[in-house]
Amino acid sequence: MTVVFVQDTYPYTGIGESNSAGLRVHMAAAREQGTWAMQQIGNSAKAQGIAIDSLVIENHKAAKGIMDIEQFKTATQGSSK
Repeated sequence: MTVVFVQDTYPYTGIGESNSAGLRVHMAAAREQGTWAMQQIGNSAKAQGIAIDSLVIENHKAAKGIMDIEQFKTATQGSSK
């Protein structure tokens, strides 16, 4: 099983990029939430004997991050299809 967490920079894209302090707080909070969620999923999978891979993609639009993960998986493991 592969667990994917794609962190979008919204609302700090475009005009919001001028607020670097707000972006850092937003990214840190999202990273903390994503890490917690991945740990919960990982613990549940481990309890069932299921191995997982986890990937964190930051600073992408969500759809682009998902596509980047598929390209990464294909390049490193072969196609998942």
